[in-house]
Amino acid sequence: MTLLVGMNIGDYGIIAADKKEVVVSQGIIAACRDDVNKIVQTDMGLITGSGYAPLLNKVKQEVARTRINHTDQLIGIMQAQRALAEVSLNNNPNPDIFLENTGWLYSYWTRSDTGIRVLRIAFNHPSLVTDKVYCIGKNTAQLVFPWDVSKDDGDLIQSRINSELVIHDNSDGINESIRHNLGLVLSATYEVSRLSETVSKTCDIGLITIDGDLLIANNVCIDDQDITFTKLPIISSC
Repeated sequence: MTLLVGMNIGDYGIIAADKKEVVVSQGIIAACRDDVNKIVQTDMGLITGSGYAPLLNKVKQEVARTRINHTDQLIGIMQAQRALAEVSLNNNPNPDIFLENTGWLYSYWTRSDTGIRVLRIAFNHPSLVTDKVYCIGKNTAQLVFPWDVSKDDGDLIQSRINSELVIHDNSDGINESIRHNLGLVLSATYEVSRLSETVSKTCDIGLITIDGDLLIANNVCIDDQDITFTKLPIISSC
């Protein structure tokens, strides 16, 4: 059950997901791997998810072969695949455990009423909202924790991250803001990995800018001195 971290700093956003994928049987981890690429590109930005791996993979495959121009299309794919997953889990004694912990974190650009370009970092996750988009407020971080992290622990970590966010005043401070806030992502991932067997201390990070740049860094952890991002080609723009 992946840890998801989303940040919206206005001029840029961050989405992150730890690398571990686990198979849970009767509450026990039956198998796991620590090398899953969790973030993929869409026409609108980047997307990642946490929860029931077969459902996440179906959405990932559908997104990859669909031209997506609006969040309604993305939500439609999620809802359709969730409905199919419900059918496939009919014989499972506890299907809700899988579906209630499955959701997505993604980015997209839109326009304000006055035509100004706006960056959104949004969730579609049952823990935050049902069947609708939950947009992270500007200068805010939102985390979604795996099922085995207590609410008290999760609230403490999220409160700490939000209290330590660095918000830049101008373009001169943006690089320091990014560097610091990436460090917060890595510290949160490490902290949660010590609380949950289902979370790796290594994560993938997506960086999205208001100007339309998409960058991904894979296999990053708190021990790394430098983070190397790969810039992705833009499929479409707002």
